[in-house]
Amino acid sequence: MEHAAEYTARHRSSHRVAPTVDMSNLPPGYVLGKRYEIQRNIGSGGMAIVYMASDLEALRLVAVKILRPEYAENSEYVARFQREAEAASRVIHPNTVSVLDVGIEGNNRYLVMEYVDGKTLKKVIEELHRLTPLEAAEVTRRILAALQCVHDNGIVHRDIKPQNILVDRAGRIKVTDFGIAQIKNYREITQRDTVMGSVHYFSPEQASGKPVDRRSDIYSVGVVLYEMLTGRVPFTGDTNVSIAMQHLNVLPPSILQFAPECPPYLEAICMKALAKHPDNRYQDAKSMAADLMAFLHAQGNYSGYQTPVDDFLLQRAMQTGHTDAETDEAGKQKKGEGRTEKPKKQKRKLNPVWWVAQAMLIILVMFTIGFGASVIYNSIMNSREVPDLIGMQVEDARRVVSKLGLNIKEVQTEHPTAPVNSVFQQAPTYGNVLKKGDSVMVNVSLGPGAMVAPALTGLLLEDAIQVAGDYNLTVLVVERVSSEDYGEGFVVSQIPAPGESVRSRDTIQVRVTGGLTTVPDLVGDTLGEAREITRGANLSIAGRIAFQNTDDEMLHGLVASQSVAAGSQVIEGTQLSLTIYQVPQMLHYQDVELQLPESSQTISVKVNLISGGVEYVLQQLECPPDTARNPVITLMTLDAGQYAYRVYFNDVFAYQQEVVME
Repeated sequence: MEHAAEYTARHRSSHRVAPTVDMSNLPPGYVLGKRYEIQRNIGSGGMAIVYMASDLEALRLVAVKILRPEYAENSEYVARFQREAEAASRVIHPNTVSVLDVGIEGNNRYLVMEYVDGKTLKKVIEELHRLTPLEAAEVTRRILAALQCVHDNGIVHRDIKPQNILVDRAGRIKVTDFGIAQIKNYREITQRDTVMGSVHYFSPEQASGKPVDRRSDIYSVGVVLYEMLTGRVPFTGDTNVSIAMQHLNVLPPSILQFAPECPPYLEAICMKALAKHPDNRYQDAKSMAADLMAFLHAQGNYSGYQTPVDDFLLQRAMQTGHTDAETDEAGKQKKGEGRTEKPKKQKRKLNPVWWVAQAMLIILVMFTIGFGASVIYNSIMNSREVPDLIGMQVEDARRVVSKLGLNIKEVQTEHPTAPVNSVFQQAPTYGNVLKKGDSVMVNVSLGPGAMVAPALTGLLLEDAIQVAGDYNLTVLVVERVSSEDYGEGFVVSQIPAPGESVRSRDTIQVRVTGGLTTVPDLVGDTLGEAREITRGANLSIAGRIAFQNTDDEMLHGLVASQSVAAGSQVIEGTQLSLTIYQVPQMLHYQDVELQLPESSQTISVKVNLISGGVEYVLQQLECPPDTARNPVITLMTLDAGQYAYRVYFNDVFAYQQEVVME
């Protein structure tokens, strides 16, 4: 069943968009795939153009990435575009940009991704010049969290750089652009792919055209961390070749040269990631992230975390031509000059008590070390950082939480804007640390209790009724009008307007186009005859009929006048109000007993009579709370016979009964 957005898209695409529109320069308002309404261009690259668009079905902003038309027939670029879609769709993580849809329009391929309202990390670095050590470490840790998920899915990104890392307004980090990602067992990796990417962020193996693995991404992360800390990339040059050669042969300048405030421990982590040989780098993202977590938890005291520092110092020593071990040995030799060997001391027999004391001391030390190690192990290995679940579909949130060894508890509730089955609140919030097995509480949207009115304007009336029904809304035609822009039977306006707040079971009033018809002459006809004549003219009789007394018995029950003169041109569906002659002595009466409900409020009661196929108001009365629940009223008709009357309480139909008028 189509919805309002799809009808809107259908009409827009048929009236507003030429079939030969230039996909590299889409105009605002163009509807792609009958669903995504283009808002504006937000970026472009060598392979694709990116637009911000409105998802007319899910009612959210998205980013649409369209392969440039000139590459639509290029098998290499098409394969790369398809590979990006496959790679990105495999990865579900809070720190990656999700792919929501993939499509083709004509020969043009496009990806629909979540829209990140923010800027690139490159732009952030340019604006701040450089980040603080703690900021840089935290951003890098989140990039690594995304990469670990990417690598676990058998993908090597191969183009990690600040331009491909987005920072939204809430500070969340999103890795994007899998355009040259390498998927495990993917056989269509071209030779051109092996050297694509940005040369400033190349790994040495990329620069030399060798095969790459996840450790190549680790190197690129090291370059990004270096740039965040210093405000510059480690290697620059006049040509791409000269920069690539530096990646292969030159150690980066010390970070402390540009950022003296950077702790040596953080510099060591960065330099380990930038090791020339992959075996000397971190072997996976989580190992590097663990050292960054140690740095962040140390709060300025880094003395307890020496392993990466030792590795870095060894690299520096090799760069200067000697090692710390050589230095230590030289020092020992220097200290030993001029000394004579002391005579060996005679061994003395030790007291057994001494042995017992030593043994107890060793046991105590081992226990302390073991206990401390277990505490550290449990603290590190059993701790889990709470992921950012806001905006995820609950199925995705379940998978993310389960992978972390945490439990999820769901509470479903209405939400005015959050899509159905999406997470709109969580506790604890993103970044808090829990123990393995702990639970994360999430609020899952049931959709809006109060929602926005769908767009019905421009739809055929039957389509509008169907769309409104999908939202559990009712359509009421309040007027038929003529229009130069629409044919017969189209909705031309609505109240509430599209986008305004409505609630389930509300009514939307619409004005609908109609053809013209000639008003017939009903004077002198009975009510039943007038009903048939007006139906034939696509008109109707209003529910309020007036009566005019007369002494002429020949006129009793005939139409005395009509609200619109005969021969007038009106819109089809117009209601005509009638006045009927009545001779008081010829009227028929009958008493009926009403059945009022119990109520502490005044009830408005309306009694309608059905006569000649027309339902019209016969009596109206107000019944206060102290009114008897079975009051008796008198009905009046023009003629004798059996009639049906309907009773309404507060304009809501209550019941219908038969009555015989004598």
